Amino acid sequence: MNDKNASSRKIKIQNEDQLHAKIITDPGEQKLEAAFLIQKIDSVDTERGFKNVSRRIEKKARFIHNINIISRVAAILLIPVLFLSVWYNVINKQNNQIETTYHTVNCPVGIKTQLSLPDGSLVWLNSGTTVKYQLPFTNKTRKIEMDGEAFFEIKKDRIPFIVNTGNAKVKVYGTEFNVKAYSSDNQIEVALKEGSIGFTATNNMDEKRLSPNDFLTFNKTTNAVETINQNINKYIAWRNNQLVFDETPLSEMALMLERWYGIQVEIKDDDLLRYKFTTTFENEPLLQVIELLELSSPIKIKYIPTKIDDQSNVISKAKIVINKK
Repeated sequence: MNDKNASSRKIKIQNEDQLHAKIITDPGEQKLEAAFLIQKIDSVDTERGFKNVSRRIEKKARFIHNINIISRVAAILLIPVLFLSVWYNVINKQNNQIETTYHTVNCPVGIKTQLSLPDGSLVWLNSGTTVKYQLPFTNKTRKIEMDGEAFFEIKKDRIPFIVNTGNAKVKVYGTEFNVKAYSSDNQIEVALKEGSIGFTATNNMDEKRLSPNDFLTFNKTTNAVETINQNINKYIAWRNNQLVFDETPLSEMALMLERWYGIQVEIKDDDLLRYKFTTTFENEPLLQVIELLELSSPIKIKYIPTKIDDQSNVISKAKIVINKK
């Protein structure tokens, strides 16, 4: 093969440095070309390439280092956040305990009163009644403790309303009802005017549901529960200042007079305990009640007014003594 044909077989390869490689068959020319290529390789900036690679490695290392620092800082900051959260819950709980108080209302014997509960419910207290409730009501229950007699108008709410008498409890579902539960009495009476209530004795888990005009009695000694549906007006008339006797035994009437007028009643003859009385008094003073009872029955009543002991300055209650005529 001659030189002309050999030169026509040269091929060009172009890279980023516009470096041309030739296919050369002549040994002399091959040596020259190799020397040329070595010179080109020596001219490559290896130092700059090393710096570029080092810079990238350093940047990645710095990024990882920053991530580690941020993670540590976040962990350190999380500790006081957790502490503050626990502290807030504890302090808030303590504050709630401090702010929550119990309010007690005592209605003296011979007095009747009305009060409004924190939820807007209304309660009428008969004489000699004490109620105790939480201020404010909790978001789980509205509870009131009572000893005596009270008429309730309960505001409807999703939160249950419970009347606790010690021996029993009444769960309310939005209603009007009367509870007579003096701790000195042997019987608890519940009369439902409107709505629905549930009665449960403390020693019995079964709830007794009441419908309007149901009158329930619970005997504390025998635990007997009886319910009758009837006209309950006489059981709630006291709220309107009406003292109603309906076939009421003298012993029970005496107790009602004691609470109504704040007096003492003494029955001198046991035979009188067989007597029953049916009458209604409305806003009548005690002396007029005594006069009407004497006129309508075979009894004689002596009134003894209030006295003050000269030595002790103790005030004694007024008293009536009941005898046969």
